[in-house]
Parts: sequence; C-alpha cells; structure tokens
Amino acid sequence: MSILFFSDLHLCDNRNSKPFEENRLMRLANFIQENDFDLIVNLGDTVSRDGCLREALKPYREELFEEYLRWRKSIRVPILDCGLYRERTFFQKIFGRPMDWVCKSLDGVTLITFAPESANDHVATAGQWQWFENALTEAEGQTVVICTHVPYPGCCSRVVEPGIFLDVPEAIQRRLEAFPSPVYWAGGHFHWPLEPPVVTGSLTSFMGGKFSFESERVGQVGSGTSRTCKTSTSPTRPTRPTSYLSYLLSDSICRAELEF
Repeated sequence: MSILFFSDLHLCDNRNSKPFEENRLMRLANFIQENDFDLIVNLGDTVSRDGCLREALKPYREELFEEYLRWRKSIRVPILDCGLYRERTFFQKIFGRPMDWVCKSLDGVTLITFAPESANDHVATAGQWQWFENALTEAEGQTVVICTHVPYPGCCSRVVEPGIFLDVPEAIQRRLEAFPSPVYWAGGHFHWPLEPPVVTGSLTSFMGGKFSFESERVGQVGSGTSRTCKTSTSPTRPTRPTSYLSYLLSDSICRAELEF
C-alpha cells in the first residue's frame, strides 16, 4: 500500500495570492496523477486561521473550503482529511464523517484520524484518549496508521516542550512502542525540514508535507520527485522554496521533494 501525506496548504492566506494557490494545487494534482497512490491523507490546516486570512475573505468559515473541496473532488484517489479545533462546527458537514474516525476499509491497515479538542489541537480529553485506546485494541494484528495535525512528540529534531508537540500520555506512548504490529504516526503543523522518521520499538513517527509561501523564491517543479529520502539535521524552520511529501510505502517511509 502507498499512502501520500500532505499538510498545511494554508489556502486564503494573506502571504499568498489566489493565482499562486491555484497553481500550487494544480502542481500537486499533477504530481498525484503521475504516481500510483492507494490513498491520500491531508494532515490539516487547509485554510489559514482568521488572523492570517486575506482581508476580503474574513471571517473564517466553512465557505472558505469550497475551492479545496472542488480540487479534492477532481482527484481520482481517495482523500482523507484531518480536522482542527476551529473546524468542529462544520467538519462533518463538508467531509461526511467526524474528525475522530477509524477507517477499516483498507486491506490489513487500520487508519485513525484524531483531532484533540483542547489547547489548539495539542491536548486531547480523557474521553478522546479512551476512544483512541479502544481503536488500538480493535486494530491489534493490523498495521496502524495514526494521522493528526499536531505531530507526535519527538518525531523530529524540534525540542520537545509543553505546547509544541501533541501531549500524548506516557502510558499510551509505551503501548504504541510495544504494539504487536507496526504503528505509524504522521503529523504536520511545523513546516519542518526533511528528516528521517523516528523509530521507537513498534512506533515510527514522522512529519508529513509542508508548503512554502509566495514570499519565498518561487521556482519550477524539479526532478526531486523520486521516492528517496532526503534528510536534514537543522533544528530551525526551513527557508527553501520547497514542499515535501511523505509516503508510507510497503512499511517504509519515503520522501519526495518538490520545488515551487
């Protein structure tokens, strides 16, 4: 199975223009069509928050997703979307399912989308963690893919501090590391450089895809679309005008880098 992850499109953002966003979606669609993916996962932050919207588009509301939904419908591969706290009032209406959801239709794979309800997607409730643990119990014997916008703690070189990564209880971390089958946790949010996935026992955690803003130098789609890993150990945010996409392919994480 091949799953493509992307994240942080930030549509309607005041750092981007509409033509730039349309061109970027077109390039992403072309990339998808040129490759053989079984599933695509959007890790969220599809439309920028209210404070970053272009002035004419405020306030933040579900209508701002209309362009993305049209683009999404044009893609001939199933797409699953992760939600954010600010989308709770309309997410199920526009995507047809709840934010916290278990996909069991994939052969040998259970995929979990999960949106913590507190602290801007960083802290889940006790009830959410109980739901999550129940989903893990039902998934035993299968490969598990967990998708959240805010990433799993320690999945990259960014320093683990309160309010930065997802707040995952210690007991759940240990359970994931000792899980009887492979577990993959994909997160976005950081706009982080390419780094190798972090493997701890049965758990592999990694970053999905980030996208550049128009204020950075805009180039052309390059030749870096091969399924190879390109790594960086820089602990700072990247300034290169690139986007990267992550694959889960036959139980290994691969990366493709696109230049915009």
